[in-house]
Amino acid sequence: MSLNPKMRAIIGEDAVGAILDGIVLGADPSGRLTRIQVGAGELNVQAANPAKGARLRVQLLARDLIVATQPPQYLSVRNSLAGVVSTVTTDDANSDLIGIDIGGTEILARITKTATRELSIAPGLPVWALVKAVSLRARPISNASRGAG
Repeated sequence: MSLNPKMRAIIGEDAVGAILDGIVLGADPSGRLTRIQVGAGELNVQAANPAKGARLRVQLLARDLIVATQPPQYLSVRNSLAGVVSTVTTDDANSDLIGIDIGGTEILARITKTATRELSIAPGLPVWALVKAVSLRARPISNASRGAG
């Protein structure tokens, strides 16, 4: 579920992004990162040994996402979510918010207007959203918080 950009007046500019519910697929071979299914993609996050099949809620801040128009390779970034641009909206005088559908789940990326223009970012464009594992926050979903948005 995406956070509404208009909420920045209440909760602050850095809170713009998405909160995603995911399912634990397991740990990477080193055991330091946990693999979580979100939308049609997979994220690697730092989490305290959740059981396979457990549900986690992950926060992706728009400011932490990088948008690529070609499949990324040879990067230290551990997370690459393939998707399609769904929306491009003005964020402020210098940046845009890019809505990206990652398989039925929407995330937001904040990029400069220059990047939007130079990369020809527009609805329908296939893209990859990149995010460092250390930028993600994951928490277990309790029964009480499942209905809370």
